[in-house]
Amino acid sequence: MKKLPTILLSMLILFFMAIGMIACTETQQEESAVLNQEIISHEGEPILVGPITRAGLEQGTYSTWFSIEHGNYTLDSISLDSIEDRIAEVSVTIYLGTWCSDTQREVPRFFKLLDYLNYDSEKVTMIGLDNHPDRDLQSPGGEEKGKDIKYVPTFIFSKDGNELGRIIEIPNETLEIDLLRILATQKTG
Repeated sequence: MKKLPTILLSMLILFFMAIGMIACTETQQEESAVLNQEIISHEGEPILVGPITRAGLEQGTYSTWFSIEHGNYTLDSISLDSIEDRIAEVSVTIYLGTWCSDTQREVPRFFKLLDYLNYDSEKVTMIGLDNHPDRDLQSPGGEEKGKDIKYVPTFIFSKDGNELGRIIEIPNETLEIDLLRILATQKTG
């Protein structure tokens, strides 16, 4: 009779150890999502795919175009001042291609705009997409799936999980005016 409680205790210990190992593995998988993953494109150029940070764009071959566009862009501060309160409540997801001239122009300019607004960079998610014919506009983790991404860069503005609007490839007018229009109907507070 004493063996039954010992066996049950051993089984419970093994059960909880297995659950702990599964939870640990899931956490490791989440943490192992590669940031700033650089691959060589089918054209022989280095590109970033998957989750990207601003720091990833400010180093290596990307830093040249990033710093030039960021430094040379002249902001429309009047338009920006009228949206400063509204953008604080918004998250931004940018689907981009480091191989794309539109991305190389618009993304650094957009970061200059965010810098001016003292926007919380934790609310920006960037996903680098491949340009290989077999993986065109795809990321290794499939983050673009279901997002209807047809051109890069695509800036998606969301509040409380709801999409407010997009700037796709190039602004209709300017980044500032397009953003002002997207945020114009949003309540603050």
